[in-house]
Amino acid sequence: MLKQIVIPAPIVGDYKVIMNSDLFTYAGSGRVQFAEVLKSAPTNQFELFPHGLHLRQIAPYGIVIFKY
Repeated sequence: MLKQIVIPAPIVGDYKVIMNSDLFTYAGSGRVQFAEVLKSAPTNQFELFPHGLHLRQIAPYGIVIFKY
């Protein structure tokens, strides 16, 4: 069972994935894919950021960079 991962989003709105280290381009396995645009959603997991990005999974030792 996959555990949903939530990362803080400092600004409410849409975030675009500009780098996903799991892609074949970066010598990754290509198993973890993200939508072109992710919308931030309300969360109570972070004291300073009331919104977050909800991800299904991230590759082991992977890096994902988002742009607002």
